[in-house]
Amino acid sequence: MKTKNVILSDVKPSKIGAYPIKSKSFQYLPLVEGKSPFELTIERNKSLSDDLMVIGRLDNFKHSRDVFSKLKIFNYDEIIEACPKNTASAAAFAAFESDPEDILLITPSDQLIIADKHYFEVIENAKKIAKNGHLVIIGLIQTTKNQKKSDFNKNALPADENLQHQTNLDIRNMDIKLVNSGIYCFRAQDFLDELKDLEPELFQSVKRAHFKKSGGFVNEILNELIPEKSLECVILSRSQKVKVLPAEFNWYYDINTVKKLKMEVNHEVN
Repeated sequence: MKTKNVILSDVKPSKIGAYPIKSKSFQYLPLVEGKSPFELTIERNKSLSDDLMVIGRLDNFKHSRDVFSKLKIFNYDEIIEACPKNTASAAAFAAFESDPEDILLITPSDQLIIADKHYFEVIENAKKIAKNGHLVIIGLIQTTKNQKKSDFNKNALPADENLQHQTNLDIRNMDIKLVNSGIYCFRAQDFLDELKDLEPELFQSVKRAHFKKSGGFVNEILNELIPEKSLECVILSRSQKVKVLPAEFNWYYDINTVKKLKMEVNHEVN
């Protein structure tokens, strides 16, 4: 059983606030000490995983390869979609590409999370829970006033199951809202079993497209036939195996990073 960090890099180029991003997506901009969010994601999860996989698309996979080359990483898997169909299909491609017992750590490539002791503890806890057959979602803690709690709260781990030493409370009964971090952790076969049961059309279409892919590239016609659904939509409110692990992360949202972001975006525009 290995842990595989699956990086989702298929975020479509758009804008950040009022700033349009054209030639590159946000995850490839050098925002923190010359490093991009994509590069930071690789470094942050390096010690937490045995293997590395990136799920990308036709117009950004070369950017990903440039980062791997910069970091002198040559042993990794990649799946390149012609027309990305959201996170559920991306996770399914990763699961079909992996051994059934592999633990998949699904992470976005555009997050500026600081790789500190707390982050490592949360991910290690998620891996332990996933090994027991659960589909784990990291739920970010947000305090809330008069705000309806989401499905994340009702699926949150109670105090006696929550492995985080710093979280001693049953978050399901607190005035706290959990929001999806976009980070998931589960065993490949457990996810495929749930996907086949809950979304048989999506399961079969990804299975077919994966079988027919060539050198990591997914056939455009078969890719187009895959239903577009998110992991949150597929598993959160429907799977009985889901567990939400509450977490609070530290982020690189300091003034220097914001200034750097604006400079990079202005450069892109001009």
